[in-house]
Amino acid sequence: GSTDKNMLDVFMQEVGLRLFTALCKHFKRQRISVDGSIKLISDINHYSTFITSLRQKPLLPYFAALRELSQIYLIHIDPPGTYFGGGGGKRISMLSTKATKTSLQSKELAAVIADHERYHGIFPTEEVYEFAERRADWYVVKGDVERAMYGVGCSVM
Repeated sequence: GSTDKNMLDVFMQEVGLRLFTALCKHFKRQRISVDGSIKLISDINHYSTFITSLRQKPLLPYFAALRELSQIYLIHIDPPGTYFGGGGGKRISMLSTKATKTSLQSKELAAVIADHERYHGIFPTEEVYEFAERRADWYVVKGDVERAMYGVGCSVM
């Protein structure tokens, strides 16, 4: 028999939203490295192409936000020298105001996490932070990123 176009549109939108939800749950269970982010971006582009083929405009912002979200894994952050013997054996004081390469890269990641407009209102900052916690290097760079996001260690002049 014939199917009403509105019913078919609702079905296609439901398929798209369920795919989006399943992908988000899956990404939150995985550790993703900088190298793995390139494969992730490629996969998300394929999913986005599929969603575009469904011709459901309400779904496009969800997958555009997912493409933007995948960028948080692509940002390379050099490990702090105090962890891996870099920096000539000198420890850098936590109170130092001199910006290290790691802290500058962490600020870049923090800015991407906090940019709510980038995610088309789909992901709040807290949820983007949850995705960022799945970075392979998160435990090494967590302190620098949180310092950049929340201003820990700032001094008032």
